[in-house]
Amino acid sequence: DARMRKLPPEPLRHNAKLFVGLGPGFTAPDNCHAAIETQRGHWMGRVIWQGSPRADSGVPESVANQGIERVLRAPVDGVLVAHVQIGDHLEAGQLVAEVGGQPVQAPFKGVLRGLLHPDLTVHQGSKIGDLDPRDDPAICSLVSDKSLAMGGAVLGAILAKPELRLHLWVETIPGGEIRY
Repeated sequence: DARMRKLPPEPLRHNAKLFVGLGPGFTAPDNCHAAIETQRGHWMGRVIWQGSPRADSGVPESVANQGIERVLRAPVDGVLVAHVQIGDHLEAGQLVAEVGGQPVQAPFKGVLRGLLHPDLTVHQGSKIGDLDPRDDPAICSLVSDKSLAMGGAVLGAILAKPELRLHLWVETIPGGEIRY
């Protein structure tokens, strides 16, 4: 479960062989089999088989001395209308989007790294986008170090379960025989 809800999910009520939860809100083995630490630092990407990842700090990691101001938020409840695209260079004060007719402006010069889909109904204060002060559009098409760490951690959790390894590689030999 990588929905990034930052809230506890429903209790386990299924028979999945492995349920992996990313980040705050998950506690192994109560509502997942394994939880992954998503907060940056020495614990990021660790698979937790007993216990929980650290609580949500509510503060995004600082990039080029920009922290919370990197996050673009809806000023009111309403429908998102985008005026730029992911990867666009923005100047400070430039119109990024509108929500319910209210402008959302770039707080500083940078590249738009993320933006919710246009025509989506959003609520006041919700995250709608992300501005990157490094101003490098290539960042928008690369997998981040954090995302790579999360993918590796999930793969590590899968490989830690011997009963799942048999299902990962299957080879069909001429004649129809299947070899694991």
